[in-house]
Amino acid sequence: MATFSAWLFILDGIGMIAFMMFYRGRSAFVDATATGGKGIMAGTAAFACFWIAIWALAHAPIALVAALRETSVLFSLLLARVFLSEKITGKRALFACVTFSGIVVLRGI
Repeated sequence: MATFSAWLFILDGIGMIAFMMFYRGRSAFVDATATGGKGIMAGTAAFACFWIAIWALAHAPIALVAALRETSVLFSLLLARVFLSEKITGKRALFACVTFSGIVVLRGI
């Protein structure tokens, strides 16, 4: 599982670097060095979260894992509101309700 996740992130990273070079040239790397530490932390967190999801899918019922994974959408909406002062528009609230309904259906509550 860890090997699959690592290769996925490595190949994804190579694709992102190629896109950066094509789209913005060398200036993209100059801009990226200013936020390198944050990028490494974000990449490490993303890798850990993905690995945990893959592990969970191998050890638990898929419907349970899917329902739990979808809660991340709701948590990200909440975190964006609290820490980034994002506005929760009617459209976002609607889709949060749809997501929550899907979680309830998947969980069988």
